[in-house]
Amino acid sequence: MPPPAPVTAEATRLEALSKYDVLDTEAEPQFDFIVRLASELTGSPVAVLNLIAEDRVWTKAAVGLPQGRQMIREQAYCSLVIDSPQGLHIVDLRQDARTQHLALTVDKGFVMYSGVPLCASCGRPIGTLAVLDTIARRLTDRQLDWLEQLAHQAMALLELRRKQRELQEAQAELQRLANTDALTGLMNLRAWQEANVLERERLERWGEGHAVIALDLDHFKKVNDTHGHAAGDAVLRAVGSLLARSFRKLDSVARIGGEEFGVLLPHTGAADAAVLAEQLREALSELQIPFGNLELRISASIGVAHSSEASPEGTQALADERSYAAKRSGRDRVVSTTEPLDP
Repeated sequence: MPPPAPVTAEATRLEALSKYDVLDTEAEPQFDFIVRLASELTGSPVAVLNLIAEDRVWTKAAVGLPQGRQMIREQAYCSLVIDSPQGLHIVDLRQDARTQHLALTVDKGFVMYSGVPLCASCGRPIGTLAVLDTIARRLTDRQLDWLEQLAHQAMALLELRRKQRELQEAQAELQRLANTDALTGLMNLRAWQEANVLERERLERWGEGHAVIALDLDHFKKVNDTHGHAAGDAVLRAVGSLLARSFRKLDSVARIGGEEFGVLLPHTGAADAAVLAEQLREALSELQIPFGNLELRISASIGVAHSSEASPEGTQALADERSYAAKRSGRDRVVSTTEPLDP
């Protein structure tokens, strides 16, 4: 097996750029402020903060040019900066062989360019802060120092922006984990209870009914005792997958106990909920669950209740009661709002 190809400096640079997730984003005041300062402190009519992608240059903030503009990388002065750690400072672009033929020189009439790199934490430049003028001149040492300091500030803002985004993503993931059953990927009991509280509040405010389906797997203990807990886990995952794809996005589907599941159906009438529950029962009875050389089968006792039958807090309890009635009356069946609780 051949050794992996070495990671190039350009690949490292592009990977660093992608982590900032800044390309093609909206204007942000703090970056606009930096280019305004760069323009005023250097006396330059144009100042730009550019990000350099694989084949294009995109402008995050600018004075004298549009924000959000992009151009082919080979036509941009800043593409030369990433290979120059100290930046690129050209007094007369018309006299420099690297820039005299570029469209910005020929068509836009730019003469002076002074740009410094925006270096990521990996040490590679991901963009530039630059100023341009239509006359030939050299920035003073003090102006160059200001430009470099502003570039450091721009990079610090990009770092802060990246860390804030990563923190938000981590918080969202923690929230997801706190509300998700690890085995099935469905809501856990905590999230299920919160969903029911929200639905009860909606019911009290708008008066629109909802239904609850309570599902209890039949003879689940026998699966564990006969084939082991790994087989039981396989069954739970398969049932969770079936439930997840059987209902609408606005429905709340949860594993609320060991082999107990619940479905909250907003804007759903009693008859429709009973039909959905029967369809679910049939799908479960037909489910074939591979486990090693075996094919496991499962059924469920299902109860259905509607908010018109009980208090807002009692609908779930009524659905649970009916699922127990389904189990007592022979299992693999649905006891719905139109059926008696006992056989």
